[in-house]
Amino acid sequence: MKIGMPKELNITTKPTAGEITTIMFKKPVYSILIENRSEKYALYASFNMGEDWVEIPCGFGFFDFFASMGKPIILLKSDGESQPVRIVYRLVEGGR
Repeated sequence: MKIGMPKELNITTKPTAGEITTIMFKKPVYSILIENRSEKYALYASFNMGEDWVEIPCGFGFFDFFASMGKPIILLKSDGESQPVRIVYRLVEGGR
């Protein structure tokens, strides 16, 4: 398995607390770092379509490997208003 260089995506979550922002990858992903750039609100991320949520406090990040999962769908929701999020990911290159 060949792993690509890190790529970055900067987004803003939807403006209403609890409203879900969906991030879908069209290619297999090796790893993902989600960083909450808000100074006021926690960010919640789900990697299994909302069954479980991980709380990411202000200024912190959450890292996970996805090599065995293929093309993940990430759900994000805010504790308050719209907030900035940085996502750094590495794709699986070649096969699959």
